[in-house]
Parts: sequence; structure tokens; C-alpha cells
Amino acid sequence: MAGVKSGKEGKGGAPHKLSLAQKEKKRKSKKESAGGKEPKGAVVQPLKRARQDAARKRFTLGEYLQNLRQFFNGVWQELKKVHWPSRREVVVYTGVVVVVVLIVMGILWIADSIFSQVLRLIIK
Repeated sequence: MAGVKSGKEGKGGAPHKLSLAQKEKKRKSKKESAGGKEPKGAVVQPLKRARQDAARKRFTLGEYLQNLRQFFNGVWQELKKVHWPSRREVVVYTGVVVVVVLIVMGILWIADSIFSQVLRLIIK
């Protein structure tokens, strides 16, 4: 496409270089056209702003107690929804856990004994 010139080329088809002032002006116009939003690479300090907002907002004792009461009411409502197992179910589940732990303990004891004997044979 020898006959087509892009907007970035100057006379003779050579690329046109922008000065620093022109680049800054172009950047500002892009920022304004984007609705005042910072470009992706811009550094924004949301943490500092959040800390300042938190420092301005102070809780009074009444608000604190109201929030605390609301929290515990929510916890109580959630605990009402929990399915609590019966005494028999707890005993059965505990027995299952104890049996599984004993089986795994036996397997580990046997494996440890075998590896200990093999290691003794290698060391001697």
C-alpha cells in the first residue's frame, strides 16, 4: 500500500514524532474523553483514601452496642437452622471415627516397622 498514508506519517512517508508537550496534551485529551477516568497505568491511592474515611467515621457506644446486638441476633438465627444430631447419632459417629483412627494407626505402625527393619539392613 504505497499510496496510502496513515495519520502518523509526515511528509515523504516518514513517521511523525511527537514532542513531550504534544504527548502530554494528547494524554490529557484522552483522559477527558474517557469521562475523567484515569488510564489503566495511573497510580491511584485507594488505601490512603479508605484510611482517611475510616478515621473520619467514629462509632459511638450506642452504635457499637446496636451492631453487637444485631450480630448476636444473626448468630442465634443461624444456630436455629443447624441440624443438631441426636445422642445416638453422636455415639455412632464417634465410634466410626475411633475405629478408623485405630485402623490407620495399625497401618502406619506396620509400615513403620517394615521401613525400620529395611533401614537397619541397609545401615549394617
